[in-house]
Amino acid sequence: MVAALTDAMALSRPTDQIVDALKGEMSAIFRREIPALAKLDAGPGIYEAAMNDPEILDSCFILFRTRPELFTDSVIDAQRQPVREMDGLLWCGRTLGEAVALIVRASARRHFRRKLGASRRVRETQIDKLPLWRKLLVAMGLIEPPPDVTRTITGAGDSLFAVIRDYLRFDWQARLIPHYTPLEPAMVVKLGPRILDIREPAELRALASREERANMAGGGQPLLLGNASRLIKSSGDTIDGEILWKVCTQMDLGRLFPGGDNGRLRRVLAHIAGTSTEAIAAIMPVLGDDIRLFVTFLYVAYAELGEEEYRQSFGGGATPWMVRRYADRLAQLDGLPPPAFESMRDVFTGVIKAGAGK
Repeated sequence: MVAALTDAMALSRPTDQIVDALKGEMSAIFRREIPALAKLDAGPGIYEAAMNDPEILDSCFILFRTRPELFTDSVIDAQRQPVREMDGLLWCGRTLGEAVALIVRASARRHFRRKLGASRRVRETQIDKLPLWRKLLVAMGLIEPPPDVTRTITGAGDSLFAVIRDYLRFDWQARLIPHYTPLEPAMVVKLGPRILDIREPAELRALASREERANMAGGGQPLLLGNASRLIKSSGDTIDGEILWKVCTQMDLGRLFPGGDNGRLRRVLAHIAGTSTEAIAAIMPVLGDDIRLFVTFLYVAYAELGEEEYRQSFGGGATPWMVRRYADRLAQLDGLPPPAFESMRDVFTGVIKAGAGK
């Protein structure tokens, strides 16, 4: 998607560069590789489809990430060498990361305007604002009517885009565009750059809920952006099952148990809420007291180990060395995964399997 920007140096506007890229050689690649584009004519149709549909745009970005060999002749620098890193300078003078941001922003602006409304200019007559005697003079043709005034009514879509624009930077945000749409501009302003910490559609839906809107309006912090210690009951060192349930549902962690009904998820929660004090004390700090990392780790552990082995490793009867085994594995990671479901699931699955000797 960003590739042929390198061949658009003559165009000054970034939007024009993107349009030129998608209408050029890049359109043939995306048409060939992405089923949703297969029936479209290469050229303008590819551009319109990608920019109007965040799901297709996300597919284009995934292709770009996973099949870089397709773009070695297109994503190039001034020396005609392939550009793979986001800070790499393209031949057009912009970095790859800047090009990605331009595309995501252009698509988001379209989506917000389509769903929420665009700004519009309206002409307003000024005659009604005149005193009665002047209205009579105008009606008699003795004086000229005042000229109409044109003013801009800002659309809700443009209002949202104005506050979120600077935070639309990354390719993984393409699939989130529809889920940014319900957010109130005031909430986006309050979150600021922390909105980049939310990478899952389910979490954005939770953020847009009436409960979280009221919470933030009252000065509170979103549950999923809080510390893991928020899970602990004030009366002791055990996990509060109701808060755990809220986190689980807001993160849609039921995905770890395909086909599981609400009753099964409640049973899983009961076992995880029974995690021992020793396990909490060992695991929580290693995960930076991050509520999403901590809860996801426990749920992944349960999904991998099953009820009996989870209780033996993390429950009240677990021995300290068993808990320490997993804590040490976490501490040895090169870095904690980003708060994205698939990343957390994959990293923590590896930790659990290694710790359990699987």
